[in-house]
Amino acid sequence: MKMFTWWVLICLLGVSAFAEGNGEKLQIEGVWQTSVKSGYLPVVGAMKHGEPVIESQLRLRGPGGWYLNLWFAVPLDKGELVAPPPAKVSKPPEFSNQHLADTYELLNEVLKLAKTLDPPEVHPATPFEGEIDVLLGYKLQLGRVSLDTSLQWYDLGKIGDASDDRWSVQTVATYTNWKRTKPWIEVRRYAESGRNSPPGGWYVFGGVSHNLKLFDREDGSEQALNLEVSTAWSDGKVLAIDPGFVYARVKVGADIKLRKKVFLSPSVLYQYRLADGAFAEKSDVVYGLGLKVEF
Repeated sequence: MKMFTWWVLICLLGVSAFAEGNGEKLQIEGVWQTSVKSGYLPVVGAMKHGEPVIESQLRLRGPGGWYLNLWFAVPLDKGELVAPPPAKVSKPPEFSNQHLADTYELLNEVLKLAKTLDPPEVHPATPFEGEIDVLLGYKLQLGRVSLDTSLQWYDLGKIGDASDDRWSVQTVATYTNWKRTKPWIEVRRYAESGRNSPPGGWYVFGGVSHNLKLFDREDGSEQALNLEVSTAWSDGKVLAIDPGFVYARVKVGADIKLRKKVFLSPSVLYQYRLADGAFAEKSDVVYGLGLKVEF
């Protein structure tokens, strides 16, 4: 927690110093959003907390393209980061021919021996204590592409044998020439901050978001449905999951205007896990309902 506090102060002082050095008056705009969700699926997609959580985020926009994000998740009930349930044991087939039955039994014994020589990695469940993230980033427009580069610190609870925090650096490139459809790709590098940090590694995310207009409000603004389809690829080092594509996701959400700069934000996230060796279920759904305030 001490490192988290220092990281927040460094981010705030850095943005302030940059503004003063460029002769700009420090003006802060931002968004505060708090949501209750049915579970917690991190962006790495490799683990899941199946009990309800509160997620809150404060996004502050400073001078130029600088911004600061503070995000945290707190479990409402003590739970665990759970592993997939064990596979169901099917009833062995019955053979009328004794030779076929003997061959089947012999093959089963060979498979059992192979598994003992190369046992699968087991991910024990561990209590979820919550998470706090601090992110300092800079966003700029280069022609038809928006580039967003940021440095992020993760104040994590204990995950298995890991107890230290970690950090990451990432760059997101978004094609912005289309009004409602935004293809994007992100490259992220996780790194350890101590001897007991979760392992580092590379992730590549990609997807397409689409803003679907539903109707015009009385004040002239529009009510839209936000759709996003995405996937993630990992080198296999982060959280010891198998290398390759990790998941496919579909997210649907909306910002329903209650009054000026106040919105009700329902959301649904569906994830289909592609990688083996991951914590999460093969198929997961997380529902959320949040309140967003702009200032």
